[in-house]
Amino acid sequence: TEGASLARSEYSFHCTDDYTISADMLPEQANYIAVGHIHKPQGVEGFPENTARYSGSLIQLDFGEAGDEKYVYIVEATVAKPTKLIKEYVVKSGKELKQITIDVDKTDLDKKLKTFEDFEGWLKIVLKVKEPKPGLKDRIKAQLPQALAIEFEFPDRETVNGEREALDVQQINLSDAYKRYYAEDKGGILRKEVLASFQDLLADVEADKGPDMGSGA
Repeated sequence: TEGASLARSEYSFHCTDDYTISADMLPEQANYIAVGHIHKPQGVEGFPENTARYSGSLIQLDFGEAGDEKYVYIVEATVAKPTKLIKEYVVKSGKELKQITIDVDKTDLDKKLKTFEDFEGWLKIVLKVKEPKPGLKDRIKAQLPQALAIEFEFPDRETVNGEREALDVQQINLSDAYKRYYAEDKGGILRKEVLASFQDLLADVEADKGPDMGSGA
């Protein structure tokens, strides 16, 4: 519904004006309207707090909801009377999600990771590094098997005037770009056989392009 607040985990393009409805479309005579789709518990704009609500998701669905509390609501609904909220319960089922960011060059990484060895939920770890760290992901996964996602964050590469360098897609070497992507995203060195497979696929794509037929094609 219009005015709903997202929980940082929904696909925002599913919640644009093309998908939302006005609260005017909900029946005013209803005692209680339970609505779904939005993951964050909240009332519905335009209705009294106890007349229409999103209960929200019952567990943290992804790391965009890390730290969010989940609820169920006990209400008393009687014909021709306002709905009464009896109690809200914090839901404790499911595993807690936690996202942590570590600046590898400024932190004792082993000491920091050790503090999460007994964490019983799921972890997403973002590692701020200046350059690729081959093998680091595997080492962390061995120490923290509850780490579902491990990502590298690199400093932005900017020009002297503070703006990002323009990329000439016509001049870029895709094999070099793939090796750089693999190093930055996977934190390792691309194996020769994987690069060879990539180059074979790239050659197939280039062969399928054929001659440029121009705008009249």
